[in-house]
Amino acid sequence: MALSWGLSVITVLTDPRAMIYPSYGAGLNWILGLPCWLMGCRLAERLESFYASPIGVYQIWAWRGATWMLGSLSLILRFHARIGYPWTLNLFAAFATLWIEREIRFYKAGREPLFEKLGEATYSIYLTHFSSGVIARTLPIYAAMTSGVAWFWTMLCCGTLATAFYWLIERPSHRFARYFTRHSGFSRVLPGLGGSPTYAPIPAEVVTSTDGKGPS
Repeated sequence: MALSWGLSVITVLTDPRAMIYPSYGAGLNWILGLPCWLMGCRLAERLESFYASPIGVYQIWAWRGATWMLGSLSLILRFHARIGYPWTLNLFAAFATLWIEREIRFYKAGREPLFEKLGEATYSIYLTHFSSGVIARTLPIYAAMTSGVAWFWTMLCCGTLATAFYWLIERPSHRFARYFTRHSGFSRVLPGLGGSPTYAPIPAEVVTSTDGKGPS
């Protein structure tokens, strides 16, 4: 993990004034994001231990508020202090990993996620939000709109496009992946993940070859 952080910092130093995260090309950007990926792997490895340490309502909302404030700080630094996302987003990801761990612990207690269905479409929003802005700017009346009206139409385009993308592409893809998993020998369920709608169990042959411990 320490090595990945060192390499990530070296990558940033190749262009320290870069403002956006994907500024280093296919050859280097994966190194920039490597600590984030490894933190996610570490989080997954520790999943079973989360049962033993539940978290309360006040605690989880404190973490959510802190996450929102740090995300806002990254945005402020980007636009007002010219400190780019390559410097801030990995640090934010470290905090976000701790936050996600607490979210998992919070819902391990059997609570029902109120906005889970909406959250399933967030990746569609991520993929389509730039296109939504472009579509909004192509409207003939866009140039005559006030900033508030332009924002409203941009959000409307974003919501419409993300919803269409989710129902037509993302959701069918996930359903196919789960269908394929169920019918191709991927049958082992890890403890704590059996009820997850997006969980893909480990192949039976992998479990056999590793004495049930799963791949390392």
